[in-house]
Amino acid sequence: MKISAEKINISKESFHPKIDFEINQNSDFEMALGFLKRRKDRPDFLKWFLPKELHYILNETYSEKEYSEIIENYINNKYSADKESIDIDFKRAKEEWQKIENDYFSIIEQIFNGYQFPKGKYTGIGTNFNMFPRFIQKKIFFFPLQHRRQGTAPYVIAHEMLHFIFFDYIDNKYSIKEGDKIKEDDPKYVWKVSEAFNTVMESWEPYKKLFKIDGRPYTETKEIFEEMKKQWSEKQDIDWLLDKWL
Repeated sequence: MKISAEKINISKESFHPKIDFEINQNSDFEMALGFLKRRKDRPDFLKWFLPKELHYILNETYSEKEYSEIIENYINNKYSADKESIDIDFKRAKEEWQKIENDYFSIIEQIFNGYQFPKGKYTGIGTNFNMFPRFIQKKIFFFPLQHRRQGTAPYVIAHEMLHFIFFDYIDNKYSIKEGDKIKEDDPKYVWKVSEAFNTVMESWEPYKKLFKIDGRPYTETKEIFEEMKKQWSEKQDIDWLLDKWL
């Protein structure tokens, strides 16, 4: 059941979250172990996630303790050997974000018709792995520390921040949360809609002009993305758009 738009609080005062950025080896380690636990369900995710020097573990079977030791040793060696370059990349990521954050939040206000980010402390954690999970309730997300393409870190930061406001918005408007299963034949439907929505916005000219990176959908979300992109190009109205999907 939908909640009337009048019940959604839209403040006239802009709330632009300030993100606390940090390097945290322990968080990087715990996040990596979380991905390893999904290796049987989503082996493709694990291959994307792991740096090439760890791909050898995909072809072997280890105990949970051995997996943990391999990841711990990798992280300890990485942060020790590459400390200087990691510090430089971390500083660059923060500076790149600070340059565009005001313009980014202005675009988000436009997309969401003034709806504000949920208040609270947001934390961005740099990682040396290749996937960047977020934890909606905790307002924590990961972003790349080392990447060959300049501008990737703020692009990832923006992508994850977009998830935070999207899920808060649909919780208020539709009483739908991130993990809800609203279609029996597709338990990942809400996730697909959220990722397709993000990619549509990342492909929208004002957003794309800011980041200079065009959004590309996951294979699983491509069909929703293509239809949603046509709809958004026809009418930039988030309620009209999401009513069609949620």
